[in-house]
Amino acid sequence: SPTQKLTLSGGSGDVAMLFNSTDTAYNNIGIKKDGSQLRFIEYGNDGTTENINILVLEANGDRVGIGTTSPSTALHVQTLDSSAITVIKPQDVTNSVSEITSTIQGGAINTSSDPEIGGSISFGVFDVDGGGAGTDFGGSVIFNTRTDGASTPSEKMRITSGGFVGIGCCDPQTALHLQATNAGIRLQEAGQTYYSIVRANGDGLYLGAD
Repeated sequence: SPTQKLTLSGGSGDVAMLFNSTDTAYNNIGIKKDGSQLRFIEYGNDGTTENINILVLEANGDRVGIGTTSPSTALHVQTLDSSAITVIKPQDVTNSVSEITSTIQGGAINTSSDPEIGGSISFGVFDVDGGGAGTDFGGSVIFNTRTDGASTPSEKMRITSGGFVGIGCCDPQTALHLQATNAGIRLQEAGQTYYSIVRANGDGLYLGAD
């Protein structure tokens, strides 16, 4: 009793449709209804061996999995490729704006070296601020921006696994660590021109107001 123009029924079991090529140099692609999932699968040349689950639509929870059969979020991407997700804004010839490419790579969000946009946020597991072995690595969140005239972004701020924040410092030693020429904190009320400042002064501390 088909209810649509094309209805495939496997009875109480799973049902699949295979796009098969007689040329063994090409992979076979199939679509399989498997329980609450609709899976797009790369099959072996025998047409039955499931090599890779390319895309999974999970009806139970409305989730999509790419490279995984167990999506845990609305969109779950699992891959060993260097770039998991790539978003490209095409070149705008009329307004002389170059193509902009952004990628999400295992622990980083990066934007291409377009002259008008430059910066990245790196987050995840790095053996840079805690050492360890196996899964016992320290993690940092690193903010990079491109300064005027520079060709690539450089680190400006870091939050370490211990919760220390470094501005101009890659290895903060306190809760807030500022490192720069005349590093200081400026306090200024909104709508006012006067301010107070606290900054390093050689081996001492400078407190001032203007």
